[in-house]
Amino acid sequence: MRVLTARTLAIAVGLFAMNLGVSSVFAAMLKGTVQSGGNLFKIPLTSVPVTLYSANNGAPSVVATATTNGSGQFTMTVGQSTTPSIFFVEADLGKSVQLLAILGPVLPPTVTVNELTTVAASYSTAQFYRTGVISGNSFPLQIAAMMNDNLVDVVTGSPSQVLLSAPNADQTNSLRSTRALANALSACTVNRALASYFLTLTTPPGGSTPTSTPQALANLARDPWMNVLPIYVLSKTWIPFSPGLLLPPDAWTVTVKVNDTGNDANMFGGPANIAFDLSGYAWVTNNVVQGKPTSAPHLLC
Repeated sequence: MRVLTARTLAIAVGLFAMNLGVSSVFAAMLKGTVQSGGNLFKIPLTSVPVTLYSANNGAPSVVATATTNGSGQFTMTVGQSTTPSIFFVEADLGKSVQLLAILGPVLPPTVTVNELTTVAASYSTAQFYRTGVISGNSFPLQIAAMMNDNLVDVVTGSPSQVLLSAPNADQTNSLRSTRALANALSACTVNRALASYFLTLTTPPGGSTPTSTPQALANLARDPWMNVLPIYVLSKTWIPFSPGLLLPPDAWTVTVKVNDTGNDANMFGGPANIAFDLSGYAWVTNNVVQGKPTSAPHLLC
């Protein structure tokens, strides 16, 4: 998996735009696993109701439902393999604890739903997760789904190769921050009594208490300064995802660092303002040639 730069993002968005409104007329099969934990240890979550949704401007549409078996696995027969918007899977563990995975406009063959996919889902769709459900126009939701892919591999439930590789990896806090947040959510998964505490920690000033753990994480994505230390302490009580943060962060901000323009002859120099056109293309003003005082002769798109 490679990072979605301004150029590749625009190409991907253009390809999705070509397929808007096109749905498969053939039934598809979605297989998946709902589990708690990551690379240190995993716990299959049994008898959990799982729902596949398609996001809309209003309430998301239910596409299919299933229940996990004794191994935490589920199988769904789906009437469509594509959607004009995005698919996402929700596993409801009860007592406000839910796990999510963003699948995008095309169903993958398999999916893993765990705490790390939930962190990625909530952070990438935070601007569309303000009313207790993921809701918005299809075009920006598809861009959000591509950002989700920059954070996690939904097939394996592991960090994406984008976060595992330079210039991310341990060159920024984001990889370890996503693991730390997944650990905090894992604590709520194994001890549902902690969920109400986590929801309180992620309640914005003057706002309503979130009703679910994914909504709580979306609140944190929009206001990453909230209760940094208590959430960090919570992330240390149960550690199935490792390595996490060694110290509390300044804020629960998750970013993806990009240094690939798609053309080594025209690299990032001194990027200035970024403008998005109606087709979703990002135009980046490149002020200077890297390492030189002269102006760059190009824009990056």
